[in-house]
Amino acid sequence: MKILFSFCTMVFILLLSAGRVNAQNCEMLHSGKFEYDVEGGGVATVIINGNKHTEYHNDGEYVIESTLKWVNECEYIATLVRATVPGFPFSPGTTLNVRVKKTEGNNIYYVCKLDDHGTTAVFSSKLTKVED
Repeated sequence: MKILFSFCTMVFILLLSAGRVNAQNCEMLHSGKFEYDVEGGGVATVIINGNKHTEYHNDGEYVIESTLKWVNECEYIATLVRATVPGFPFSPGTTLNVRVKKTEGNNIYYVCKLDDHGTTAVFSSKLTKVED
């Protein structure tokens, strides 16, 4: 039991230290054009401008719009406003807490916690900045 506790503590400390990000690296996330790979194929385009977040899917045929509340330079809470993606599983008001883990060049690696009216999920992903 002590070994399991020690291992969990060590992993927790490593995750905390790996998650620290210099705030100046996160500035590039506050505005610009980004892309990410969509599960199942394709690329989504994301436009962030201060407190507004818009995603375009299927070459702009579908859109997801959210408002952003910046917690700090490297973390925000996105609140879904509307989505036109067929079969989109989340409703307006669903929140997504996004925290940057690290940046490398134009790549932003982050972890998200989704709260869909009591149902939560955590996942990681990557955005690539393609334009200021």
